[in-house]
Amino acid sequence: PINNWISEKTFGIIKEVLQDEDVKNPDVKVVLVNALAIDMGWMYEFENENTYKQIFNKTKEEVLEVAMMHTTIGSNLIKYYTDEDITSLALPLKQYGTTKLEFVAIMPNSDLYEYITSDNFSENLNGVLSKLHSDDDITVNIALPKFEFETNLDLIPDLKTQGINDVFNAEKADLTKIGDTGLYVSEIIHKAKIELSEKGIKAAAVTVIMVKDNAIMIPEETIDLTFDKPFIFIIKDADTNEIWFIGTVYEPILWEKVKDNY
Repeated sequence: PINNWISEKTFGIIKEVLQDEDVKNPDVKVVLVNALAIDMGWMYEFENENTYKQIFNKTKEEVLEVAMMHTTIGSNLIKYYTDEDITSLALPLKQYGTTKLEFVAIMPNSDLYEYITSDNFSENLNGVLSKLHSDDDITVNIALPKFEFETNLDLIPDLKTQGINDVFNAEKADLTKIGDTGLYVSEIIHKAKIELSEKGIKAAAVTVIMVKDNAIMIPEETIDLTFDKPFIFIIKDADTNEIWFIGTVYEPILWEKVKDNY
């Protein structure tokens, strides 16, 4: 039933997170699950005939032949920012009710790993997001690789590095507000999947917390925005800037895998 609920809430993007033995374990007293998913088309779609093979520079030594989507659009319809260090782009997704989301790609000219692990990463990221802008007299040529990936994470080690420890300790945890004494968090599973194509974006994320009982433990000017190196992607609320999804792209979809579709 839990996997069915997850599949329903994520539009079938994520189908199976838990195994039968996970929930049938007599030590498991509570399972907390939250899910977030979107299935939205681009406000301005990419055309299939404009997707073709192009080089993606994964590292200085390794290049990939990937499926690269292309479009040309007036910059009054999108947002972008470039300087000697960064190439960035924000593409709007179709509005759903009152929710307006946008896809942001940020490609540093330096090594991506060094960029995201630097001490001032958050400051740099917020600086780029604040500089994204539109123009009335510039045509933008966009080249963006198709990608999809799925990731599974055990969040407990990361939470412990943030100073959250007692809740994972059977002797120190205090979860009496959600159940009997003796409960503690034994496992936190995070699973995410995203698919980016010519039509739009499908993305979903699920977090499962297992709680056990411790009884047993076109204008004149143009600009080219080509994302042919590893980059950061963000899906965020266009009005509030609340981030829904964030990740990195090191391996887009290889052209060899999808060439027959074009």
